Amino acid sequence: RSLRRSKTMRSLLQETLERIAADQLALIAETQEGFSSATFQLVNKLVAAYGEDGLANRVAADLPSDTTWRQLADLLGIMIWSTSDNGSAICRSTDAWLLEGSDERLVLAALHLDTYPFRERKEMEQVLTSIAEAFPRAADRCRELIASRRREAE
Repeated sequence: RSLRRSKTMRSLLQETLERIAADQLALIAETQEGFSSATFQLVNKLVAAYGEDGLANRVAADLPSDTTWRQLADLLGIMIWSTSDNGSAICRSTDAWLLEGSDERLVLAALHLDTYPFRERKEMEQVLTSIAEAFPRAADRCRELIASRRREAE
């Protein structure tokens, strides 16, 4: 029974990621302005199927290997607004991904949410400086986040 449930959850995850990818193409083509209601409905089903406890880590563990960091970032971004804690647990998980700094796809997704990583600016700067050195593809985004947060502090 649990194997069947796990297979169903992975199937729902795959369907959701495909819908996000379609929405991303429509956004690029400027045929729509945001994610479709179908995407939000699928994300709500996904949150219900996985449950909120450990959601980001469990979804990340089930990601198909061809999932892009952008798809994951968009999925997490929608999930943040779909959870009862307004994404607090998801943000703690993505902060942990940055602290661990071992998976480029997770790191890039964590850097592209609509929130700053880490509650404290100093911690964010320390971690993102290390991330920028370890992952050259993330360096520009790390610098952007650090500069933006410093401007907000002024």
